[in-house]
Amino acid sequence: MKLAQGCLGQNARKHTMILFTGEDNLEGKPIEIFIQENQHLKELVKIHKNRYHVLNNRDTSNETQVDELLKKINDLYKQNNKEFYTKEQESPDPDHQTVMQSVKGSWDTDVKCRTSKSTGVNCPIN
Repeated sequence: MKLAQGCLGQNARKHTMILFTGEDNLEGKPIEIFIQENQHLKELVKIHKNRYHVLNNRDTSNETQVDELLKKINDLYKQNNKEFYTKEQESPDPDHQTVMQSVKGSWDTDVKCRTSKSTGVNCPIN
């Protein structure tokens, strides 16, 4: 993790969520117990303010787990003032910021549509 943080910069941590795949390999053990039993994982999750999500790879028909992940990503995005992480945040480049504003707008629409479809709320864009 220190290597990744060194490459990405200090600001990356507040934009990071840990994604655990393979919940099905835990054989019924809750992810919380799995994390508590491993000191390195416990520290990693703590450093990232308990922002994590777990996916069951074998339950491909369960769209709820993807919807929950998208909601968590959207919540994190909102917590970060609707900004994605870029290495350039440490030394802003005006051209890069223009591109990111465009991406930011499409992210808002995409996430709203995805979550709207799962909740049955009418989505403005199909």
